[in-house]
Amino acid sequence: EISQDLLRLKLSVSNEVMRLLMLPRAGKTGKQPTGGGDCTECDLLAEISYKVENIIACADQDQPIEDIDLPTDQQGISRPDKAGTRSNGEKPEPGTFCMEPNMYAMELITCNDDIDTEIKNLYNKLVIENDDETRQGNMENLDFYKSIRNLIDEVITKLMALNDASRLKKMVERSLGQISNQLSTKLSNCKANCGPEGCDSCAADIIYDSIAKMNDYANFFGNSEDDEAKRDFLREDMMKYINDNNAETREILIKKAIEGDIDNCEEEKL
Repeated sequence: EISQDLLRLKLSVSNEVMRLLMLPRAGKTGKQPTGGGDCTECDLLAEISYKVENIIACADQDQPIEDIDLPTDQQGISRPDKAGTRSNGEKPEPGTFCMEPNMYAMELITCNDDIDTEIKNLYNKLVIENDDETRQGNMENLDFYKSIRNLIDEVITKLMALNDASRLKKMVERSLGQISNQLSTKLSNCKANCGPEGCDSCAADIIYDSIAKMNDYANFFGNSEDDEAKRDFLREDMMKYINDNNAETREILIKKAIEGDIDNCEEEKL
């Protein structure tokens, strides 16, 4: 009971901090550091996405994590070998190391704490940024993080009302899938456009749209139990998506035939 009360208190304080952050600012602040072209701007997304994926993977497991191997005089403590563990300092596969179900809410609260910090940074950047394109990008990121935070907050509230491990796992499996998909899509787009090797091809936009479309389908399938409705929706939406792409391609080909030349962006889309 005490741990649950502490979690509720932390959640209330976090929500009040966010309310204060939403208030208009009276003055300007120092400029915040920005990504240095090495994809560090994607680190937060990667961290939150991994935590959410790990919670989902852990909730899907029935077996607890094995005990650690006891060390000898010549060895340090280590976990048993696991096929899903990655090398080269990368994080292990989601579900490799799990917390107890009653700690899911706390893990999500740490995610929202990180998001709160990023939202604060984005507000500070908006105050001092004069470039319209950069401001637009920051606004889009701000809207995304605020939306994700609200969704995670709703899941936390639901988890706080439960004590049974099986019900906690079911709640996670039912509620975090859409959040995970949105984070994964955002992270993929971030990595594709960051750093010296970021992809700025016009054709990449089509790929990103396709990935987002697939994630939308996954969300719809996870929230609907009507197989016929799924089939009809997929057929109609895919036909519209294909027709729209074909229409754009046709317009480019007509322009090329009439004018004899098209720009690099249109060439890449073909």
